[in-house]
Amino acid sequence: MQQMLEFLKASLREFLPMPKQINAYHDPFTHKFPPEISSMIFKHTMPDLWETQQRDQWVSSSQRSAPLTLSAVSQRWRTISQGTPKLWTDVHLNISLLYKIHYSSGSPISEHNQVKLEIFRQWLSRAGIHPLSLHITMLPKYTEKLNAGGFARQIRREEIDREFGPFIEVINSHAHRWQNLSVRSVDAVLLSLGRSYEDAPRLRTLMLSSLDGRQGSDTEEYVADDSADRFSLTTGTPRPSKNIRMRACIKTLSFAPQVVECRINHFFCSPRLITPEPIAHLSLKHLYVHDSALQGLNFMDEITLPALTHLSLRLGPLQLSDCHVLVDFVKRSSCILTNFELSSYGFGKEHMDLLIYLLCCLPSIEYLVLRRMDFHPEDLLRLLAITAVIVNSDTASSDMVSDNDNEKEERPSFLPKLQHFSYSLSIAQLQKETPWHLLPNVFGPLSGNNRRPLKSLKVDNEWRLDDDAQIFLENAEEIDEDVVRRLIDVVDAGFSLQLPVEMRKEDLMSILGRLDIQ
Repeated sequence: MQQMLEFLKASLREFLPMPKQINAYHDPFTHKFPPEISSMIFKHTMPDLWETQQRDQWVSSSQRSAPLTLSAVSQRWRTISQGTPKLWTDVHLNISLLYKIHYSSGSPISEHNQVKLEIFRQWLSRAGIHPLSLHITMLPKYTEKLNAGGFARQIRREEIDREFGPFIEVINSHAHRWQNLSVRSVDAVLLSLGRSYEDAPRLRTLMLSSLDGRQGSDTEEYVADDSADRFSLTTGTPRPSKNIRMRACIKTLSFAPQVVECRINHFFCSPRLITPEPIAHLSLKHLYVHDSALQGLNFMDEITLPALTHLSLRLGPLQLSDCHVLVDFVKRSSCILTNFELSSYGFGKEHMDLLIYLLCCLPSIEYLVLRRMDFHPEDLLRLLAITAVIVNSDTASSDMVSDNDNEKEERPSFLPKLQHFSYSLSIAQLQKETPWHLLPNVFGPLSGNNRRPLKSLKVDNEWRLDDDAQIFLENAEEIDEDVVRRLIDVVDAGFSLQLPVEMRKEDLMSILGRLDIQ
């Protein structure tokens, strides 16, 4: 025992000077600059979690707690970090009801969430008066079976009000500072947020996700009353006879005129709304609609977005009337749409005319992404090749079939501003049918100013393969030598061709060498 005690004392004596030795490396850095400069450097080390390319990526705990990490380095760093409000403007909060814990009516907030609430308040106070980016998740507790009877349901509602209510009060009290707001919770919580949108003049991005209906235990109708104030921008799973949801979605946008991005995930099933005039939102630039029931098209029929530049749609099978809704929406909005993404399962070769009709009505597109297509893009690539030279030619317009009667409608060009095109297949066997002879023609003449400004082409798949790098080489023996040489010129010119991985010059030279041997 005495030997162990002596060993521990020796270890402690060895450890005690270590913090000073470590501080000797990083503290001189902060002492060389005034606190204002050190604060700026600290701010530049922080990840921007609201950047577009990071929105759909997992945010690690180290990213969420970056200000705390900086504060833990040394006392000097802690002073600078806690004295830099802009480091604390990105707030992540995850609140949950404790598993298998039952509360009686009138119980105070649980000790677990009381600690989180105090930390939340301190974090917000450190952000000073600066605009806030809030990422809030409020999860209902999980139970294996549906609660039976009105009494059990009422207890669950009271639990939600009691545990989440204090957090909502704090969040709403800072509505004037909201810049980006992302909330995932049950509808009752989202409803409590809605009263503050009119007090949020700085709000730019609004992302609301309802967790109702995600799990069997959370499908109870404890928030089923059709209140006129009820709203939800995004929802979990559709439930019938809730047309108030779409009205509320439009109402929410009208309450947040400064929002520039809106993400909508699954509308509740509802009849088409009939409004005297579509509601205009003058600031919204990015709209993402994920709705297999096509209720999102009804929503687009009720709004006008003149500032819209990015439109992403993940829908169910489209019909001609649905394409007309999209075209009417773009024309009515008079927006300059530069980025367009469409994913529609069941979109087969028989829908080719519909797709071309839709794209012909979107001449300002620069980035085009078509996902989960059930037919090979050969016809579409052929049309791109025919219209690669931007002229008002009869050839360019003659292939554009547009309406129900299959009458040909002449148009001056097809996607004249397209720079990036990505196409993904949902049927594995189609991936092998590579139209090699069309690929060089899609890029058009590599010199001159009259070509479409296409820079990249990608044909991808919706599944995982063991050796993606060999996909475009499988049918290499079927490629004409002249086509290979032209593809080499395309790569040399700096253009990107992915099938689905990047096609390199050395790969093409290898194919050319095999063709010469044959």
